[in-house]
Amino acid sequence: MSEGAQSWDYPSHGPLSLEAVRRVHRPGERFRISPARHHPGESFSEISRAGRRYVLAGSCSFTQGNFVWELRAGQFADLPEGPFEFRVLDAGPAELVRVWELPPGFWSGQAEQGAVPDRGGM
Repeated sequence: MSEGAQSWDYPSHGPLSLEAVRRVHRPGERFRISPARHHPGESFSEISRAGRRYVLAGSCSFTQGNFVWELRAGQFADLPEGPFEFRVLDAGPAELVRVWELPPGFWSGQAEQGAVPDRGGM
């Protein structure tokens, strides 16, 4: 996974939105795609799978040890697995889309419905 904030490719994919993220991550059954909205000043600890975080609105940071990813609207980053401190940076809410690839056993669609719960956090 690449490090640091990257800019969304507007010319290729149009405006950054949940629908645009879903179009980029195909086929859909290979990925868990979860939108989230966080309030101004919100911060918390979480443990996450490796995956990509897109910022649709606002700004936020993810801190893991000495590494800090600060993301603003229109940016995304690939984050490694592990514990993070999350924080909303602006006076307004942060809207994110979290994406991670499901294990290969789920790609065929043979897994039971709901076998990979969406816990709302990453």
